[in-house]
Amino acid sequence: MYAEAGTIASEAVNNFDTVTSVGVQDVFLRKYNAALEIPIRNGRKSAMVAGIMFGISEFLSQALWTVSFWIGSIFVRNGFCDFPELMTAITGLLFAGMMLGNASGQASDVSKAKIAATKIFRLLDRESGIDPSKKTGEVSSISGHLAAEGLRFEYPSRPDVHVLRGASIEVSQGQTLALVGASGCGKSTTIALLERFYDPREGTIRIDDTEIREYNLNHLRFNLGLVSQEPDLLNRSIRDNIAYRLDHSDGTPVTDDTIIAAAKAANAHSFISELEDGYDTVVGARGERLSGGQRQRVAIARALVREPRILLLDEATSALDAVSERVVQDALDKAAAERTTVAVAHRLSTVKNADVIAVVSKGRIVESGKHEQLLRIPNGEYANLVKNQLTEATDED
Repeated sequence: MYAEAGTIASEAVNNFDTVTSVGVQDVFLRKYNAALEIPIRNGRKSAMVAGIMFGISEFLSQALWTVSFWIGSIFVRNGFCDFPELMTAITGLLFAGMMLGNASGQASDVSKAKIAATKIFRLLDRESGIDPSKKTGEVSSISGHLAAEGLRFEYPSRPDVHVLRGASIEVSQGQTLALVGASGCGKSTTIALLERFYDPREGTIRIDDTEIREYNLNHLRFNLGLVSQEPDLLNRSIRDNIAYRLDHSDGTPVTDDTIIAAAKAANAHSFISELEDGYDTVVGARGERLSGGQRQRVAIARALVREPRILLLDEATSALDAVSERVVQDALDKAAAERTTVAVAHRLSTVKNADVIAVVSKGRIVESGKHEQLLRIPNGEYANLVKNQLTEATDED
C-alpha cells in the first residue's frame, strides 16, 4: 500500500546531494504526499469499518454476559443449579464463543497468508539455470583462451530491447581484447555474460574449447577476476576486503604475504601502508573513507588475490581523475601481464596497445583488429571514435 511513497522517499534520501543542489525538495515532498493520499483514504475507511465492527463485537459480548447472568439467576432461583455451577457454565460458553469470534476474525489473514506462502514456495521451488550452489560441472584447469560466437541477448526486464545481436569475439591465452563503442551498445553486457550473471538467448561462450555452462560455476568465477567501474567495498578492513575473494572452504590459510602481494600488484600497498591502521583500516560503507582511485586499487587487489586466469575490466578507470587514472591504469597493465584480459573502455587511449580491439555497435562487432589497423579503415567506426575523443580533448583544453 505504501510502496510507492517508500520508493519516492528512498530515492530522495539516496540522491540527497542532487535533490538539494537542484532545489527540488518541494517536488519530492508533493510527490510523497500525493502517493500517500490513496493509502490514507483507504486506511481511514479500514479504520472506520474496524472501529464499527469492534464496537458491535464489544456490545454483543457485554449483552451476552448480561443475558447469561439474567437467565442464570432464574435457574439458580428455581433450583436448577447452584451459583458455582452457573459460573462454570457461563464462563466456559462465553470464553469458547470469544475464542471462536477471534478465530473467525483472522480468516481473511489466513487467506492472505495462503496466497503469500504459495508465492514464496513457488519461488523456493524454482530451479535457477545459474546456480552457484551446485557442486556438479567441469573443474579442470583454465588456461584462458576465450571465444564467443553468435551471442544474442535481452535483459529479462526489457525483453523487447535486443542488446546483443549476434556478437562474436575471440581472444587467445595471455592476450588483451578491448571492447569499445558508444554507451548502451552491449559492451558491459558481454562482461556480464562472461561472468554468467546471465546466459545468452542464443550463441555460445567457450573457455579453452569448453562451453562455460559445462563448468562448475564457482570454479569458473574463481578463475575470473572482475573489476567494475564503481567497485563495492564492504564496511570492513582493507585486509578483509582483499581476502574476501579467497575461498576458505578448503582450509587454506589466508596469509598477510598473499594479501600484500596482491596489494603490491595493484599499486595499493604504498597508500595502505601510509594509513594509520594500515591493512586494518575500516573503509566504511561502500568504501566511502577511501578516494575513488584507492577504492579501485583495493578492488584490483581483490580481483588479483586469487590469481585468476582471465581478467575482466568493465570501464575500470572511467570514473577517475587524470592522476588517479594513470596510477590505476599502471596497476591494470601489470595485472593484465600473462593473463587473458577483456577490457571495456570509454577512453580509447587506455586500450590502444591491446592485442585486439573490437568495436561494438548496436549489439554487433562491426570492426576488429589492432589500433593502427582500425585507424586505416576509411570512415571506420573506430577512427570516428578516436576523432571524436581527440576533438573533445581539444575543446576541453
